[in-house]
Order: sequence, then C-alpha cells, then structure tokens
Amino acid sequence: ARKLYVSDATDAAGFSFSQNLNYKLDNNLPLNANEQFMKDMLGLGVRPIGKDTVLFRAAHDDLLKSLGVSDYTKLTQAQLQQKLVGTQMQTTSYASWSYDKSKNPFLPGQPNGGGREVYMVMKAGSSTKMFFGAKSQAEVVTNVGTNMKISNIYFDGTYATPRLKGGRVPRIVIELESW
Repeated sequence: ARKLYVSDATDAAGFSFSQNLNYKLDNNLPLNANEQFMKDMLGLGVRPIGKDTVLFRAAHDDLLKSLGVSDYTKLTQAQLQQKLVGTQMQTTSYASWSYDKSKNPFLPGQPNGGGREVYMVMKAGSSTKMFFGAKSQAEVVTNVGTNMKISNIYFDGTYATPRLKGGRVPRIVIELESW
C-alpha cells in the first residue's frame, strides 16, 4: 500500500494513485479495489510521529475554499487572519508533508516548484499520526483524521503560477498546529 501511495506512476489523466485516493476521500466518492486496499493498509501502518516536529507542504487553495474563502487574493492579510486564525479542522484524506523543505519537490527551486500558491508550515505534535513516504522527498504522510488549527496566515511577498489558473497569484503561508 505504501509503495502504491508513493509511486510515481500516473493514470491517463496524469494523476498518481495517492492523488486519486485523496481526491475520492476528500469528496466522499466510492473507492476502487486498489484505493480501498491502500486506505485499509495505510491506516494500519500509521504511528505517532514521536516528537514535536515542523513539517512543510505546498498546495493549491483548496483548503481555503473548504473554509469558505473562495478567492483569497481579494482579501487583505488582516481579513484572512480575522476569518481563519483559530479555525480548527480535521483532514478527510492523507496529506504529504516534508520534514526537510529543501527536499520538497513542490517548493520553489525544485523541478515542480513554484506552481503552488499555498505553503503550509505545521508544528506537528508528537502524537500526530503518520507514516514515512518517499525518502528522497523527506516525506511524512499524515493520517486521515488529523486535527489541525490555523495559528497564522500571511502573504509572503512571493508569487505562484498555478498551471490551471493561468497567470500569477500572490503566495500565502498558513501556519498550523496539529495534535
């Protein structure tokens, strides 16, 4: 299950096993046999991370949309902070993080970097459940049902060019805490 999850193989649309699984989990869609196998087996393999750790993730603005912010670029930093700081949430899918941001392939300076408009920095508590993903990416994958709270959100002065949005957008950093 872990090998499927971290596999570089993609389907005809260019999505990996993990992307398809997580999309279906996030949208409460039925899983095929491989996806159900991954979900069941990965759930058996998660363990507490064991020590307080800082993790890094690059993503698109889906998280903000799920929290009621349809277009973060139309809000000021103060408005975003007022609306989101203190918000608690629980994940519905697995999430890939890196414990070494220099190895995260989606951060600037990396081959696939620069297109993600949301950076996340999480202070993961020692009881945060996870499994190790791709070693080359210093990847940690947090469990379905991870509890998080937004502790800060801000524009960092850089820009992203997401391939599906067209054009350049300001990048936002979301600081989180998990337990």
